[in-house]
This record gives sequence, C-alpha cells and structure tokens, in this order.
Amino acid sequence: MSLRKAMNQFYEITEEIESDSGPALVQLFEKLHEQISTFAFKLKAHSKREDEGLFPMMARRLGENDRTIEVMEQEHQKAEGHLHDFLTETEQAGSPIDENAAQWISVYAVQAYAT
Repeated sequence: MSLRKAMNQFYEITEEIESDSGPALVQLFEKLHEQISTFAFKLKAHSKREDEGLFPMMARRLGENDRTIEVMEQEHQKAEGHLHDFLTETEQAGSPIDENAAQWISVYAVQAYAT
C-alpha cells in the first residue's frame, strides 16, 4: 500500500474517533495505533531513500541557493515528530486507553497527516 493511501486511511480513522465514543472509540484508537506504527516504520525507510538518493540528485539540478530540499527535509522531520509524539503518548497512556486520551492523542496523527 502506498504511503498516501495509508495516510488517508489513518486520517479517516481519526475522523471517526472524533465523533465516536465508548468501546467503539477505544477499538478505533487501537486500530489507529497499529496503522500509525506500521506507517511510521515505512515512512522512515521512505525518508531515508529520499535523503540518500532523490534529494542529492534534486539539489544538483536545483542549484545551491534553492531551499526546496531543505523545506522537504524539515517537513519529514516535523511529520516524523508528530508520529513519534503519537506513539510515545499512546505508550504512556496505558491500556486500556480512556476516551479523552484517545481523542487528544489522535490529534498528533492529524498533525502528521496535515504536514
């Protein structure tokens, strides 16, 4: 599955979490946690390929004064930071997670998606 498709899927779950409650919300959050864990792993590999292959090639084409690559690298770091915060906060929240924690922790997934 492509990263874009995976992002769309986890974003859809965050929207459901926003409007759901009770045991259904907790189950959705568990599903979101599983998807974010897998996505974060795949994103790290994707970012590494871009950093080692694509970005150096693009930098040569764009010239030394172009900041496109720098901005893209910052976006990677920002998105990965949001995913890391999601995973860390989920771990610290314990199991089973309460509804309020699930909803506010899901905001990190939304922020990663937006980035």
